[in-house]
Amino acid sequence: MVTYLFDLDGTLVDTCEGIYRGIKFTEKRLKLPSISSESLRQFLGPPLSESFRKYYNLEETAVEEAVTIFREYYGKYGIFECEPYPGIKEMLEKLHEQKIRLFVATSKPTGFAKEILTRFGMDIFFEDIIGSETNGQRNNKVAVIEYIIEKYMGTWVNEDVYMIGDRDQDILAAAKVGIHSIGVLYGYGELEELEKASSEFIIKTSRDLEKLLLRVYR
Repeated sequence: MVTYLFDLDGTLVDTCEGIYRGIKFTEKRLKLPSISSESLRQFLGPPLSESFRKYYNLEETAVEEAVTIFREYYGKYGIFECEPYPGIKEMLEKLHEQKIRLFVATSKPTGFAKEILTRFGMDIFFEDIIGSETNGQRNNKVAVIEYIIEKYMGTWVNEDVYMIGDRDQDILAAAKVGIHSIGVLYGYGELEELEKASSEFIIKTSRDLEKLLLRVYR
């Protein structure tokens, strides 16, 4: 049986607008210096705490405050400032019709991920939607994938489990856990980033992704 684990940001949904605005909201509230557009772009994918720590050089207590403020904005506004990538909903429907097991494995808090997917009518295609928790549990992609595997697949991982994502953290986490990886280029990651992480497949468009996932299944 084939199982697909999907990242959310940059893979299923283009969430950059809400994330960027949330970061700028946090900057203003905490009177932080503005960061470069390239640094801002690096917030798309990794856990928030890691990015605030790295790009704003914050101490741990300040990181926690920044994350709290960001989530205040994101929970009210950011979750509505996003759109699914073209063809993604239709692809998920086709995979679901084939009885393929589908999960979301995201660094975004589970609640936010569920709200976003429910808003677009995409939640119904997934066996479960798993992300980080606001109490610090599952605060990295490896922990999220391991949780899904332990809860739904037992301790043994078969060779037909694939992690699909747009950033190197998705690919590296898949390798660490021992499952296959598919990198996508229509999100926020770069070709060099995915190649360096040794992604098994690298896909340019959502249409190409659909073709690959249906081919792997067959």
